[in-house]
Amino acid sequence: MLRPRYTAVAILRVDGTFVLQHRDDKPTIPAPGHWSLFGGEIDPGENAHQAIRREIHEELGLRRDDWELLWRVHHYNPERGYDVHVNVFTADVSAEWPAHVLTEGHGLGLFT
Repeated sequence: MLRPRYTAVAILRVDGTFVLQHRDDKPTIPAPGHWSLFGGEIDPGENAHQAIRREIHEELGLRRDDWELLWRVHHYNPERGYDVHVNVFTADVSAEWPAHVLTEGHGLGLFT
């Protein structure tokens, strides 16, 4: 079994909708070509709050410090052969949304 993965993902809220990322279609990443939450792996030396701030800035150009941790979940990914520890955060990004810049993925969508 491979080493566990630690991730931070965000439920981003914009004016009553939720933002999802349409992931790149690369076979080397989890869930290629699917819709998912923004976020990613926690780097060595980072905590989950630092990781979500970094990931959202890298993927959307948004800077926030007030992330609310909703829950932590753990599951085994049999397809890839490792445990995944997921930290799920949320924030209302309505005010800064007009300035976002997508830098990862095929696209994004706002969903009700």
